[in-house]
Amino acid sequence: MGNVHEDKLCRKYPLQCLYNCGIGQLPREEMQLHMDTCSNKPKTCVYISVGCTFKGTKEDLEKHLKTSTMHHINVVSTFATKLRGTINYVQNDVQTLQRDVGNLKMVTHTERLIRLEKNLGNCVEKSVMTTLSRDIKNIKDKLKKLEDRIVVLQRNSKENQQKAIEKIKAHESKVAIQDVQLSELDLRFQILETANYDGVLMWKIRDYKRRKQEAITGRTLSLYSQPFYSSRFGYKFCGRVYLNGDGPGKGTHLSFFFVVMKGDFDALMPWPFQQHVTLSLLDQESRRSDITESFFPDADSNSFSRPTTEMNIATGCPLFISHRELETDRYCKDDTIFLKLTVDINGLTFTIMDCIKFDENNKLQLIYSQQEHRICNKQNFSKVICVDKTFSREMVERHNNYMSDEELT
Repeated sequence: MGNVHEDKLCRKYPLQCLYNCGIGQLPREEMQLHMDTCSNKPKTCVYISVGCTFKGTKEDLEKHLKTSTMHHINVVSTFATKLRGTINYVQNDVQTLQRDVGNLKMVTHTERLIRLEKNLGNCVEKSVMTTLSRDIKNIKDKLKKLEDRIVVLQRNSKENQQKAIEKIKAHESKVAIQDVQLSELDLRFQILETANYDGVLMWKIRDYKRRKQEAITGRTLSLYSQPFYSSRFGYKFCGRVYLNGDGPGKGTHLSFFFVVMKGDFDALMPWPFQQHVTLSLLDQESRRSDITESFFPDADSNSFSRPTTEMNIATGCPLFISHRELETDRYCKDDTIFLKLTVDINGLTFTIMDCIKFDENNKLQLIYSQQEHRICNKQNFSKVICVDKTFSREMVERHNNYMSDEELT
């Protein structure tokens, strides 16, 4: 009896919070009030009304909302499908009910009319005839009102069904558009966040084993890196890697290639591309044993001419490193490898006079910043000016005359 009293009845019996908030023990009479306001009380998803069953803390709920977009789209779609079924079911019930009511009313009124007609044949008094005529008229009026009401109900049912379907379609369309926009923004943010403008690509490839297996099965033969640049207004490049090898290295080696891509400022750059390129696999233990290959571009190769498509043909090392050497802790640690591409940007020149403009006040505005402005020499420039300045047209002419036989670094 004592245990029953303590376990169920005693209002002063100390209890622990079921949500493990760490408040300690509280009397039973205070615990219910605490549990209603407990900070650890599980919170339900905002999509619970359409079928999402997630419960968790405030932090878990925020994470759930950020990472479960596709799940919520599926839940909404399932709910919409069920709603359509319910609408169709209700509409069928309404139509059946209307038909049954109409049939019942018609049968009842028809029987009454027959009885009245029989009574008319037996009645000779004028007052009885008048009463019967009035009853018949009332019945006809009620029948007419009932028919009008059925027509209105049918029309309203169709309109409400159409409105519900349109709302569901509009909601599904908005959800799909928002998901696409979020994906595009996320991709653009990742590209901008990792873009490099100093001619260096540091490429981290996770899940090496899985990606290599996809290459073996032919699902994903090669991977492309994010773009990188010789400067903010310079050449555009990317890396390409075959984890299961390409050409003579297929099945035995990792093949690593350099790709010249079509950039926004190709018209301002010298072609063919002639800068020294270095490909590296980084040693993750000591950095003393990096695998490195380098080359100077072949001026006669289409791989280094000005791109006419999104990217030129890749050039590099099909036998860059064997799988046996690569798949060690030195180069592949935690199922991750690091590849590096380095373009020597020393000596790159920019035709600055082709990249400036005068505003409406006849002032010179420069596109290049101090960081991108490399080496200017008289061989590549007929006109040279300092960067991060604003000049009048006359000042530019005087400066060009003064610098005609000089070099500016």
